[in-house]
Amino acid sequence: MENFLEPVAEEIEFLQDIMNLYPARIIDKMGLRPWADPFVIACARHYKLPVIQHEKSLDPNQCKIPFIAKKFKIDCLTLVEFFKEENWTFIEG
Repeated sequence: MENFLEPVAEEIEFLQDIMNLYPARIIDKMGLRPWADPFVIACARHYKLPVIQHEKSLDPNQCKIPFIAKKFKIDCLTLVEFFKEENWTFIEG
């Protein structure tokens, strides 16, 4: 069972753009984990979808998804905003 889409050539090219702008954030502070955010942003851009995320910071020093996505004009929504945009309703059960 696959959990991730394999990036296509267009996404790889865009990943290079992101990583050129934010090279210090590619690896976390401890150097133990890869930085997944550029892959999420590239995938959203390729498929013309918003990024569903919970981060709020637009601080350029933090390099969070909303800040980078905004720079590349990619929409970000919280899960609740996504539910509202899709007109989802929930019934207590």
